[in-house]
This record gives sequence, structure tokens and C-alpha cells, in this order.
Amino acid sequence: MKLLTTITLGVAIIGGAAHAVPSGEYEFRGEGLGTATVTGSDFSMGFGISGCSGSIDGTIKPAGTNTWKVFAPTSSGETCEVTITHQGDHYSLAPSYGCTSFSGASCGMSGRITPIAGTPMAEAASDMSVLAASFRSQTPDFRKRMQQNLAAKGHYRGPIDGAYGPGTEGAILAAAETENIDLGNNDGIALMLGKLISGQ
Repeated sequence: MKLLTTITLGVAIIGGAAHAVPSGEYEFRGEGLGTATVTGSDFSMGFGISGCSGSIDGTIKPAGTNTWKVFAPTSSGETCEVTITHQGDHYSLAPSYGCTSFSGASCGMSGRITPIAGTPMAEAASDMSVLAASFRSQTPDFRKRMQQNLAAKGHYRGPIDGAYGPGTEGAILAAAETENIDLGNNDGIALMLGKLISGQ
């Protein structure tokens, strides 16, 4: 049950209800390699490749559904902005402007961050990948039926299109929590999706 709680918290946050990127350690991959740390609203990241390296420390603020911005003041008085967008099992990073003082002009912070393997967040992300694959393996009609039943239960407010995204994932997790179904294993996932298809 502890894993389900961790997963539910992560998705509730990702979906925008708590307006925060989950705290934890992340691996950065982009023009360079590095690590990132999120602690509440604080964001820090260091990265490098041959001939170029950089680091950033800033504050995360919500900027829309599944989107946040890191604001980091520079020594020249400007502000570097990096947009963070949730993309399923990872977050994409896109510097908006004013960030070259942190990395130089020859490399940048564009890329993705994913939870570091072996951490509770990474385990939760892995379980969500299994849930996503199980949902997507269903027929288009079954996927839409699950969304309709999630909407009828008050968990889903998105379009009935059969697509799997943060809204559908969050709704499935909310339904599983309501029904006390553990989605940390294949049997629990099969049980939950079966209930949603049949409308139970």
C-alpha cells in the first residue's frame, strides 16, 4: 500500500493539483549529462560535456497544467527561465531566455530529467509505465469506455478520446485509491482496468 500512496502523490502533483514537481533526485540528459535535485520549490542542476559545463539554482513556480518554470537570478541582474513540462515518465527542460550565463553559449539546459534508478520515485515511474502500457494495449473502444466510467465516477474531466496522458493516469490512480486497489503489481492493474471496462 505504501507504493500506491507514493504513486498517487506523484501523479496528483504532476497533474497540477499540488502545483509542484515531486521532490527527489533526477538524472539529466540533453546536450550534457548531470543530476538535478528538487526540494519543495527549490531546483538545482549541474551538467557537463567535454568543453562545456554549467549549473543552475532557482525557484519552481507553476505555469499551467503539467508545466512549471524555474526562475534563477543571474549575476548580471537578469533572470534565467527554464520551462519544465511533464511528459509521462520524465520531465522536459527548455530554457526560455537569459540562461547562457549558467552554461555558456556552446551548450545549454535543453533535455529531460528522470527519477534516478533505485529511488522510490523511479519505482513509481516504472509502475506507471506498466499501467500506461496496459491501458494502451486495450482496443480504442475499451479505452474510451474506461475514460467514460472514470468521468462517471467523478475522477476524470478530460476528453473521451482513448488517449493515455496525465489526466487519465491521475483518474485511474484516484479510482484505485477509492477502491483500495494496489497498482504496484500486474494483478492490481488488471483488476482496476477490468473494473473500468465493465463499469463496476
